Amino acid sequence: MQRRTKESQPTMRLEESTAEVTREAFTGRAILLGLMSAIGIAIGDQYGTHVIRGSYMALDFTTPAAIVVLFFFSLPVNAVLRLISPRLTLSPQELSLIYIMSIIACAISTMGLGAQLVPVVATPLYKAKVNPELGWDTTVLPNLPKWLIPNDFQAVRDFFEGYAGASRMKWWQIPFAEVWLPVLIAWLPFLLALYFTMICISVLFRRQWVEHERLVYPLVHLPLEMCQRESHHTIAPFFQNRMLWLGFAMPFSVSSLIGLNFYFPQVPKIVLARSFPLEWFRQLVSITFRLSFPMLGFFYLVNLDVAFSLWFFNLIGLLVRGLLTVYGIEMREDQGTYGAPYVPYKHLGTGALLTLVALAFWNARGYLIDVAKRSLRISSPSAKEYEDEIMPYHVAFIGMLIGFVVMSIWLAYSGLPWLVIPVFLGYAFIFFIGLVRIVVESGLGEAVAPAIAPPMTVSTLGVSPIGSKGLASLALTYVWCADIRTNVMASAAHGLKIATQMRINRPPLFFCMYASAVSTLIVSCLTMLHLGYIYGGVNLNQWYLVGGPRVPYDYIHGKLTTMPGVFIPGYWVRLAGALITLLLAIARRQWMWWPFHPIGFCVSTIWLMDQIWFTCFLAWMIKGVLLRYGGMSAYVRARPFFLGLVLGQFVCNAVWLIIDAITGKQGNVIFWI
Repeated sequence: MQRRTKESQPTMRLEESTAEVTREAFTGRAILLGLMSAIGIAIGDQYGTHVIRGSYMALDFTTPAAIVVLFFFSLPVNAVLRLISPRLTLSPQELSLIYIMSIIACAISTMGLGAQLVPVVATPLYKAKVNPELGWDTTVLPNLPKWLIPNDFQAVRDFFEGYAGASRMKWWQIPFAEVWLPVLIAWLPFLLALYFTMICISVLFRRQWVEHERLVYPLVHLPLEMCQRESHHTIAPFFQNRMLWLGFAMPFSVSSLIGLNFYFPQVPKIVLARSFPLEWFRQLVSITFRLSFPMLGFFYLVNLDVAFSLWFFNLIGLLVRGLLTVYGIEMREDQGTYGAPYVPYKHLGTGALLTLVALAFWNARGYLIDVAKRSLRISSPSAKEYEDEIMPYHVAFIGMLIGFVVMSIWLAYSGLPWLVIPVFLGYAFIFFIGLVRIVVESGLGEAVAPAIAPPMTVSTLGVSPIGSKGLASLALTYVWCADIRTNVMASAAHGLKIATQMRINRPPLFFCMYASAVSTLIVSCLTMLHLGYIYGGVNLNQWYLVGGPRVPYDYIHGKLTTMPGVFIPGYWVRLAGALITLLLAIARRQWMWWPFHPIGFCVSTIWLMDQIWFTCFLAWMIKGVLLRYGGMSAYVRARPFFLGLVLGQFVCNAVWLIIDAITGKQGNVIFWI
């Protein structure tokens, strides 16, 4: 575990009392600006993704849009307010609240839900009618619950192909009340319960991860530095560091050349990624070398053992994959598109995550059992022990249970058998909690689960216990648990870390977080509808509107056609993944010199690690050299430079999105991961 020092971890320099700090955070203007930022992200992210088709600003756990929002308020806005009157400047606590509400919005605006819900629920009716050769009209469509999908074909067709006379269409002409409102209302109870449950789980793990295990939380270092401000400074001391602006300039310059090349091909374009087919494996497997400036900054902040394990296990996985491919060894099972690209790795990673989550609960067993006892009134509560949370622990515990009950009832009404629901929700939350744990400890802001819950449930139980209507219900769950590159639980966990550091971990924060989630949910779905009817869904982002929405229904169509049973080999591979992770954890606890961290094995098989292993290697090497020859002081001096890499890239993304919006250019993607 990385040594915590005054320099290596952001520290507060505030002298206010707790009551004063709380008042400074939850001001009317801070809450209003937080809600405005969430709504702005919901609209702007959809527009940037679907119309401008530029750099993604809310695709992953890194939440670039929230970083840009915080940069805007903490530097230019605060500087202007300071000139008008020092009393008008936004306090560090207010900035923290705005950022926390913004990262919640980033988890929902597009990838997390906003660009998924409407296209996924509208696709089966549209494709069944427009492409009858798919066979969905006899397998998929009859089994879907009518109350969860639109049933007006013309309205659905207009969404995908554009409303007649769309150039003159007004927002009130969208068939919202008669077609879409009932569907969105039907989805609302489940989604509200899901987000509430995720926040409750984050509360229950906060003390263990933040105070007991003291995890690094690399993704919060930059926002914490931007928020902190000594009273006699106009801006945060962080912005006065030359190393920050040196790091800022590097990605900003390189990415600006990429943006200029899109407009003027004669401008040289710097290539940051190259893939090479490996001759060792008959060119059937490729290795990718990619430099990601933000990930270089995040990986610099993590423990050396963790960084080493991330790239080392990925290369081992690449080697094994190549050998299996050359010798024609494979597991034949249809698990769909998402997760690891090879079926054995889906099961291996699932077993590894299962153990990782089990170990997280085991490490926290003492106080979790105590929380359960107090919640059930077996022992009396201790106000001192459970202070400084956004909700009392017994409320979080009981709220989590109620959330699971609401989700289970909803899933049962949607067609999923009661006996299947615990297995499905178990897998879903193993992936959610496992990914959050990985991100807060490793800084792996670009991550997905090795598999997703619906196919893994089918693989575990077979088709017969689930049934045709159960499969259709599982297809609809792709709305919220398919490509898990961001989620509310991760944003809540990082928000609570910031709240702890800034001393605003109080009940009003829960209501602000939840208000941000609800606002983003509503606005992002309305924006998606508006863009679909104006531009035609098939003319927007091809993955969100064309390729992605087909995945769940192609998958269940295949299962309904073949009716496979339990996939027994998957049990053995999951068991192997679980045992390997357990042994790595035991060895790490037993021997201080043991360099292999189980987190590296858990994500070694995901395709995103194939893309950023080289960046992780560079960060590990640079940090190792600095610590060896310069000590902790060299690491601390270089830290603003690496934070500047993150900030420079994300601000550059936003600048070019604004330029593209003004000029009307489309497809100028200067940043992906």
